[in-house]
Amino acid sequence: MAVSESSLGRFENGRTQLSAASMLQLCGDLALLPSQILTLPNRIDEHIPGEISLRSVFRQVTQIQTFGGNNDDILNLIHQFTTQLPGMPKSIVVIQNFVLRSAAGVEPNSDEEMRQQALQILVRLLQMNNWGALETHATEELTTWLSPEQLTMLFEKGKRVILKHPLTVGIDYYFSGLSKAIAQVVDHYSPNVGRTMLAQFKWVLTIPDPTPMRWQAAGTWYLANYVLAPTTANKNLVERYVHASLRVGHPDAIDHLKKLWLKRVPENFINDCVTAYRE
Repeated sequence: MAVSESSLGRFENGRTQLSAASMLQLCGDLALLPSQILTLPNRIDEHIPGEISLRSVFRQVTQIQTFGGNNDDILNLIHQFTTQLPGMPKSIVVIQNFVLRSAAGVEPNSDEEMRQQALQILVRLLQMNNWGALETHATEELTTWLSPEQLTMLFEKGKRVILKHPLTVGIDYYFSGLSKAIAQVVDHYSPNVGRTMLAQFKWVLTIPDPTPMRWQAAGTWYLANYVLAPTTANKNLVERYVHASLRVGHPDAIDHLKKLWLKRVPENFINDCVTAYRE
């Protein structure tokens, strides 16, 4: 649609076909092989035939992890996904495993091995000018294992990718990862390092048409700004953001921010902002 709506119309009506180049780009955006697109539909549950997609597996493993499910169920699901196509390139399978295991919290390797693997994936993502579902999912799960400097490189690269390609699949995962990265840096590193990162990503406050996760990233910025400098002016910025969230219909962002900043802001800090709006 971004290139030509008329071409899309011709394709949907069967009057034209995708070129090889367009097919490869589509496969990359969806993190699928051509055989997955050309044969059976993606399976979203056990009742529908076809290969299961990264997005559906990601949702399932995070749900199992959230509700205290069995790790064996998670590992079996990941194994089923990563072995469904024997011809899948090893480099892609490595990233898939990393993303899913990290999301599920079942990493079998040592912290140092995970950091080394994260660095290898970072290098690959920095070299790519187009990201798809695999890369945007990876940004969120890489957050735990990278240094502030590496996180800055990762999310600056993501910014350039999504500004150039606004229809990149999985942009919300990028912004969710950015929120986690900002909170992590503010929590574990010096105030100067946190301020440097905030200055680098102040652009999240100027997004014209934010999705829920983009909106949440802006809230994370305001809260991080307050944690680093708990002045009345910065508190007012957080309160204004909370009121705007309630006014335009982003209450979920407030709930997510409460969980993300539970140990970083005073008790009932965000609730007090909500109460002030109701008054």
